[in-house]
Amino acid sequence: MNKTKLIFKTGIHKLFKPFYGGMGHAVMLHRVYNEDERLITRGLQVKQDYIENVINYFITKDIDIVSLDEFYERITSKNKTKRFVTFTFDDGYLDNLTHALPVFEKFNAPFSVFVCTGYVDKTAFLWWYLLEEIMLKQDHIQFSFRNKDFVFKTKTNEEKRIAFAKIKTMILECNNLKDYNMLMEHILKNSGLKHYDLNDKLIMTQTQTKKLGDHPLVTLGAHTLHHLALRKLSEEEVYTEIKGSVERLKEITGKPVEYFAYPYGTSIEAGRREFSIAEKCGLKMAFTTEKKNISRKQSNNLFSIPRVGINPRMELTHLDLYMNGFSVAADTIRNLTY
Repeated sequence: MNKTKLIFKTGIHKLFKPFYGGMGHAVMLHRVYNEDERLITRGLQVKQDYIENVINYFITKDIDIVSLDEFYERITSKNKTKRFVTFTFDDGYLDNLTHALPVFEKFNAPFSVFVCTGYVDKTAFLWWYLLEEIMLKQDHIQFSFRNKDFVFKTKTNEEKRIAFAKIKTMILECNNLKDYNMLMEHILKNSGLKHYDLNDKLIMTQTQTKKLGDHPLVTLGAHTLHHLALRKLSEEEVYTEIKGSVERLKEITGKPVEYFAYPYGTSIEAGRREFSIAEKCGLKMAFTTEKKNISRKQSNNLFSIPRVGINPRMELTHLDLYMNGFSVAADTIRNLTY
């Protein structure tokens, strides 16, 4: 029996609920898809039956599944509320429409999608999928950047994972759009791939984005223009990335856009400066990827809402440890020791 199941069986995790369980939860996903398991990016997608099991988990626990509007009302209300959860998806993948929506329709459950408008408009590209495509075809990646030569072996699966992690760090360290585009230009140069080759396959079109946004169960939020790590950018660029995506999504959908999610979303990519800028953009709430439940004092921090990301390796028992606060407490203690 693994540690998670042992903890779950003893019920000790429930002791943490009054301290770390919070009043509600925000769940983060990216894709719902049944085939095409990837090597590097498989953690970004779950199958339809998996998300059905997760929805059922909350239903059996008598936890309300709510829209972002209702989520906002509950965390800003002074009245005591029943425990609740909201489901969010990042980026704007086509399967959010074709695969996720039918599952949520089955349960009449609301969800939201944070759309990177540059993906829709083909002014931004899915670097993680492009990089994975190169690694699946080549036994090494070689490029030059800022007068330095880089060579990464990608023959074995382990080499691919190591190379991906190192190149990802380089990408997230780019402190402006120009450098980011230049780095990707060099990476893709001899790959046979073009920047926007995967957008048509993986991302919703403008028409599909509007269709999803028109569905009564769906709320669309913004997710920047180019999906850059905001903390590396100037204040002006951060404002442009956030406000620009809000305005563009309004144009596409014809509806107001009141919610936002920070790309990558950890404390490394988004901090107080970014939270303040998001508030100045006229939004009601903004979401991070900090793995915590919703505190009863969350109304004081509407622009740093935490979310628990789920992936196919997370069993329902593991999810239960998060919802009851055990894993949140464990993560907090672990972070304090480093």
